[in-house]
Amino acid sequence: MPIHVICRTNLDAYARETWPKVMDCRPVVGDMVESATGKVLQVIEVTHCMSPKGLPRPAPHPPLPGPVLRVELNQRLYRP
Repeated sequence: MPIHVICRTNLDAYARETWPKVMDCRPVVGDMVESATGKVLQVIEVTHCMSPKGLPRPAPHPPLPGPVLRVELNQRLYRP
């Protein structure tokens, strides 16, 4: 079952990136997430919340409110 996520970052250099909206498994702190253009940031926080805009459904049904994970992304602290 897909997990709906809202990925966000406060890094200006990544403001225009397109991040995943659905993941196959729940992300955990330390996971790496790749944008549509191949830029990678690390998960630093995961918050369980309700979707502010609703979860997508097939047309013609309107979006439904539902649970979603808010995933905060940032650069990793060190590179191995």
